[in-house]
Amino acid sequence: MFYLLYKAMEEADVLGYYKAATCIFLVWIIVLKYIKVLAHFKKHPCDIPYFPAYLLFGHWCTLVKIWALLTCWNASWATAKVSNEADQAKDAEQNTTEEEEVNAVGTASEHREGLGSRASTRLRRATTTFVCAVGVV
Repeated sequence: MFYLLYKAMEEADVLGYYKAATCIFLVWIIVLKYIKVLAHFKKHPCDIPYFPAYLLFGHWCTLVKIWALLTCWNASWATAKVSNEADQAKDAEQNTTEEEEVNAVGTASEHREGLGSRASTRLRRATTTFVCAVGVV
């Protein structure tokens, strides 16, 4: 904003008043920011020393928002690819193990019975893990 003020004053050929205009501009910003939190400071006057930190935080948040606006198209699920590869490897390993068990068991009906008990064991483990993670137990 100060750069735009400088360029505007340079173009209008009144650059001699730049310092005064900058001071007025700063006072304008501070007064408007103070008016915004005036009600809070009336209730809690002991918080007035925190006002400079409030100004700095507000400007920092503005910079972060501008950065987010400029980089919003760079968003991606960086860990999704790694997670998908790990899941695929785990599935491939599990399929290999199940094929070996089918060969060991012999018949398809015997395999289905074994698969059902293994699935129920997995469900119990997943439920236990969820309950523990939520903090119910």
